[in-house]
Amino acid sequence: MKLTTEKTIAMAHHLIDYDGDCSNVHGHNVRVQVELEGEPNKDGFLVDFKVVKGIINKLDHKDVNKFIEQPTAENICIYYLNKFKSQLNDNISSVTVRVWESDTSSVEETINV
Repeated sequence: MKLTTEKTIAMAHHLIDYDGDCSNVHGHNVRVQVELEGEPNKDGFLVDFKVVKGIINKLDHKDVNKFIEQPTAENICIYYLNKFKSQLNDNISSVTVRVWESDTSSVEETINV
């Protein structure tokens, strides 16, 4: 079974040693989409949507440089993958995270857990 949810959050960041405008502090409304695959637990849940949204919200309205040394979209995606991997139950077999930095640009990664 697959569960998918997405949420748009606001974040600020800047890129370290980057030659361009993104070296300045700036903000994004970032869309984070998460897909979890596995088997529902004895209570019928793959995972509670509240838990998934709580993990996504960890970077909402934050200066992401305080959490991720070089907060590229790729590294933000990896940050979320690691959070989901460490905080979900063992009934989850894979996690896919897609981070949309803009309406037209995203990164995606899947891990098996």
